[in-house]
Amino acid sequence: MSPSANGYFKIEDDLVALFERLHADLPADTASLTIRRAEARGTQVMICPRNPRAASVWAHAENGLPVIDFGFGEYEPTWELAFEGENPNSSKEELYVQVEKLCRAVMAGHCENRRRFLTVVSLVRVGTRDYKVSHSPILRPKPPFRGTRTYEAYIPETIDAI
Repeated sequence: MSPSANGYFKIEDDLVALFERLHADLPADTASLTIRRAEARGTQVMICPRNPRAASVWAHAENGLPVIDFGFGEYEPTWELAFEGENPNSSKEELYVQVEKLCRAVMAGHCENRRRFLTVVSLVRVGTRDYKVSHSPILRPKPPFRGTRTYEAYIPETIDAI
């Protein structure tokens, strides 16, 4: 099926709309939304929390491709959704639902980065499911860390309400 036939020809606009909705669901001044469009390299959207102990959440898409790159925090591991997600054969709608669930879990503080030998492993907990992805080789992650880097919720008093 061609990208225009399956609806991925406007995945960038749909991703921006999803992040705008997620940002609008947060209380005012909780986080900022950044949208970067590059004609040849797609669109990147990011929600950055005011809480410095919470993780930013970001995604990237290119029109015509059925893939959304998803990541959080300061480190490199990213998911290529739908391939590295819940269902590699997800429909476009299922893909957006998965991205939304991952974003809300990060906003609720259900995420961490683990430093392993030459590797950083990122983990997001959505309900009872752990989504993991790793990136290697990494000799010196920036910013440096050892062990596990946990993140707080955007709004600590509403950890599971987001």
